[in-house]
Amino acid sequence: EFDKMREEDRVAIHEAMEQQTISVAKAGITTVLNSRTAVLAAANPVFGRYDDSMSAAENIDFMPTILSRFDLIFIVRDVRDAKRDEDIARHVMRIHINAAAAAADEEAGVGGGAAEEESDGEMGLHRMRRFIAFAKSRVAPRLSAEAMDRLREFYVQMRREQRALKTAAAASAVDAGNSHQRAAARAEGHEAASVVPITVRQLEALVRVSEAVAKSELATHATVDHADEAIRLFRQSTLAAAKSGVVSAEGGLPAHLQRKARDVEAAIQRALPLGSEPMALERLRKSIANPDTNVFRWVLSTMKRRDELVEVDEGRRVRRNK
Repeated sequence: EFDKMREEDRVAIHEAMEQQTISVAKAGITTVLNSRTAVLAAANPVFGRYDDSMSAAENIDFMPTILSRFDLIFIVRDVRDAKRDEDIARHVMRIHINAAAAAADEEAGVGGGAAEEESDGEMGLHRMRRFIAFAKSRVAPRLSAEAMDRLREFYVQMRREQRALKTAAAASAVDAGNSHQRAAARAEGHEAASVVPITVRQLEALVRVSEAVAKSELATHATVDHADEAIRLFRQSTLAAAKSGVVSAEGGLPAHLQRKARDVEAAIQRALPLGSEPMALERLRKSIANPDTNVFRWVLSTMKRRDELVEVDEGRRVRRNK
């Protein structure tokens, strides 16, 4: 769980992920060791559950210097879906059943039994391990000239889009009426452009993913098709994570209500300062200028889930908690 690492350990991993080396200084001996392993990290959101009312930068409490060192970043939401829940439960049960069968085979002195080979895919676990070991030791593909051109074009396009976002934010800040709106417009544009900054590190990540895709096919060169697959993975993971925010396709607010939700939340925070007396819900709703009823209820539910609001008098009044 990456989010539970100590701050000094989180900083120390920078060298391993960027330089692929680890510096060791102990007992008067100073040396540098090569780091030849992939880093697969998982982290919880700030409030323990991904909050669709906040941006990705607010949900992911990591410095951009850490995030930019990962090749692919996926946001995994716990979406309530009966079919998906059934598939997950069946998968967990199958793991336990296969583990028991594998332990029985090992105790009987039988290796690579049927339990190990059972798989829903095209390749069993034992064969998959042998295939990965073979590909890692025997195949070292390099980018072709066409693949390099495709990755370069994509990188330049992403940088151009990032500049366009910042320019649009600056223009909207100039056109905004008051200082509060100008600051909000600047912050929104900056956030959209810099949650996961598009730098040379992302270009290097695309190169590594392209070569990895080619290696999975035991190819000697990474072609345009491999580069396209790397770009698709990058779009579906890191770019999707950078652009995710208030909008959510599974239960969040529609896009046209996002700004209203932010305005309602700010109005509630102004109406209920920290340390103030509890306020009746109806009075709180009337203190907000023309609030959408659904948006108001959704913001209230979200703030309660984050423990920012606490219900009193059996839910008739609310109090600001933090």
